[in-house]
Amino acid sequence: MTVRIKSQTETWFYRFSWNNRSYSKGGFRTKRQAEDAEVRFRDRVIRGEIQPERAGDGMTFAEAGHWFLENHAKSNKRSWKNDRARIADMVRFFGNKKLSQITPVDVQAMRETLRRKGLTEHTVNHYHAELKAVINRLKRLGVFSGENPACQVDMAKVPRARVRFLYPYEEQTLTPAVQENRLLWPYYFTAMHTGMRIKEICNLRVEHVCLANNSIFVPHSKSKRSRYVPLSTEFAEFLNEQILGKKPEQSALSGFSDQWVRRGFKQACHSVGIRDFVFHDLRHTFAQRLLSKGVPIYKVSKILGHSSVVVTEQHYGHLAMSDLKDAIDHIDGVITATCTQVAPSKIRQVVETSDLH
Repeated sequence: MTVRIKSQTETWFYRFSWNNRSYSKGGFRTKRQAEDAEVRFRDRVIRGEIQPERAGDGMTFAEAGHWFLENHAKSNKRSWKNDRARIADMVRFFGNKKLSQITPVDVQAMRETLRRKGLTEHTVNHYHAELKAVINRLKRLGVFSGENPACQVDMAKVPRARVRFLYPYEEQTLTPAVQENRLLWPYYFTAMHTGMRIKEICNLRVEHVCLANNSIFVPHSKSKRSRYVPLSTEFAEFLNEQILGKKPEQSALSGFSDQWVRRGFKQACHSVGIRDFVFHDLRHTFAQRLLSKGVPIYKVSKILGHSSVVVTEQHYGHLAMSDLKDAIDHIDGVITATCTQVAPSKIRQVVETSDLH
């Protein structure tokens, strides 16, 4: 049997494939109920009573959104609560309209409604992308066979937000202020030396620290990929002091939540007059420092744990100027060298010929 339990709701669901089509249903209180329901439904599919190409064509958007949350988002996305909020808003907009009845005109109307509510184009694009993801997931698993209307409407082109990083003069005042808070200091110091995300830092355990090869193992990152973060000599010594005498399963730092760290850091920034700066911007600062020192952007991408170097270039490509400046310096002298290789008589001949015309 292919039944599983959802830890969030403690309910059971089944999922199986037949002839390259996927079928699933959840909400069962017991494992036995899920198994019995799967046997009955699978039998109907095998006998041809259920047409796979039309299995989800009668599904409303509300049902599709619920299916997406229960069968994909909750088990695969750390940000599934954001999905839930956006889907709830779209359910109120589409009502009980079936997926097969949603048209590109409806998608455009949804965008206009969200704009009138005061949402930015960037946020409206998030809703649009959510709608597209829900329907694409159903199509990929063979639950829905219709067209995806969200793919037929263009998203708005939004200028990328400015990447905020800590300027040297700001660091001169912020670092001493944070250092006064001995509980907050380890998180700040770690972010500035590793570029790790705040949740990665808060979830860091002693067993994840590999001082033998000066690295930290990050088992669960935002991109769902584990990675190793290299440590500088200075930070390795600092981290060794932090974990000394602790058990492998204990927190490598102070064991505080990311909310506590954010609040403490915000207070430290305000105390020295630094505005428009959050803890995540320390990650940007880390990347900016490496790029300003000439570290290749693909190496920075690996350290940060981005899914691809394209993501890194989108965020920090404009900061990677040292390599470009070094490259453009090679143009110096090229024209002069070329001209000096031409005999003076040849240059006079070219000038005289041009004068005749």
